Amino acid sequence: MAFLGFAAADICFDCLLIPGRSLLHDNSSSSSSSSDELFTGFQLGGKLLALLVGSSSTWKLGHSADAHFDACFAGAAVFLMGSVIAVLCFVDDRGSTYTILSESGSSDPTMNSCGAMDVETKQKSCVCGDEHREILASSSSSPRSILIYNENESQTDNKTGDEIMSSPSTYSYKPDASVLLCTVQAMGWLSILGQAFFWTSWRGEEVGCTDLVLSSVVGMATAGLLPLANARFGSASVWCGSELSFHLLMICTGWVSSSGSAPRVIGALSGVNYAVHATNGLIVATGIISDPRRRAQTIAMVNNTLPMAQLITALSGGAIAQYFGGGFESVFVCYGFLGALVTSVVWAISSRHGLFPRNI
Repeated sequence: MAFLGFAAADICFDCLLIPGRSLLHDNSSSSSSSSDELFTGFQLGGKLLALLVGSSSTWKLGHSADAHFDACFAGAAVFLMGSVIAVLCFVDDRGSTYTILSESGSSDPTMNSCGAMDVETKQKSCVCGDEHREILASSSSSPRSILIYNENESQTDNKTGDEIMSSPSTYSYKPDASVLLCTVQAMGWLSILGQAFFWTSWRGEEVGCTDLVLSSVVGMATAGLLPLANARFGSASVWCGSELSFHLLMICTGWVSSSGSAPRVIGALSGVNYAVHATNGLIVATGIISDPRRRAQTIAMVNNTLPMAQLITALSGGAIAQYFGGGFESVFVCYGFLGALVTSVVWAISSRHGLFPRNI
């Protein structure tokens, strides 16, 4: 029953996470970046509150040996149900506040999501974002005329099918930005979950909880300063740099004692990346896939890296610790090394090809 209960709770969490961000974006009058930072700040505030309650032994439900944990789970369930009921009662989610405007500044129902009028074309395939947008024009003449539009070009070019096939630049290989983004996000979750699963076992329950409390406090402060950092350095650079720094911090645990003060500093600094990880990954994703009607799909794509990392951590964490002699610092080092390697490679590739937007 415990396994079923945890599975149901995790499903409910994932079902709330994706629509929650989408709902916040739809009803926010500010930019989506500010909405994500606000969402992350509240996430970290909830994490801080849960850690404070969990580390306190005064709150109990009944007189059994598990009275404290029963009280924590019951309190979490009541709080969650109350929050969801409050959202359903007081939040209006009837449609998005986002309006697609034409070049003249007014909404035009004949304008498609790429900003191109459907005048002569009858069959079209439109891919939004930084990708090429191809509109297949139906014509009685042969060969078929294809209109290619690229956001990075100042004008469109009419080319025949033979000319496009013979042009080497048109079909030059370019890595998929969304795949690279999800790879970095998955590596980040792997190290974050490794810390969440095994930190208290490595440091001790009370000391480990104190470290995680400090991590939440630092994360909340980071969420408040994140808009300034993103405006100064760019969301993608802040995101990749934070992910890489966090992986290096996890590698450092292999050279420090679990009973010293260094792990507390490492645990506190890990809160910086939690705030950046939960925010900037989505900001970069919305920059890659800019169509607001695909917002929930974009958020789901990024958040799906979380359960995948949970599965990998659960299956491999204990095996890694046993293989290296039972020390949980070996788990942090392995995940950190893998994450640092993958993040460095992806950052280099994305910078070379200009895959992640810099002006967001």
